[in-house]
Amino acid sequence: RIVEICIHKVHPDESEETLQILGASSEANVQAFVERYGGGLRQTLGYYRSQRGGAPWFIVAYGEFTTREQASATLRRLPQALSAAGPWVRPIAAAQAEIRAAR
Repeated sequence: RIVEICIHKVHPDESEETLQILGASSEANVQAFVERYGGGLRQTLGYYRSQRGGAPWFIVAYGEFTTREQASATLRRLPQALSAAGPWVRPIAAAQAEIRAAR
């Protein structure tokens, strides 16, 4: 399931953030990760397609936060399965720009 927050927000507020959990070249692996770990979370775990080195790249993202501080606080509390790959806070606008560039 593609991350709806990144795709459908027409004009995100400059301070709106998401957590980038991981990126991979295999859409099947990313889908499996989302299916395995997406249940029981407070916010949406999903993915979107971008490009890396001219090839498809799939990014798993978690949640929508109105401030960087909220996103950072959530980042510190992520379950081990989501924090293992070294996630970071990312502006939603940057994710949208990646999505547009990959189309």
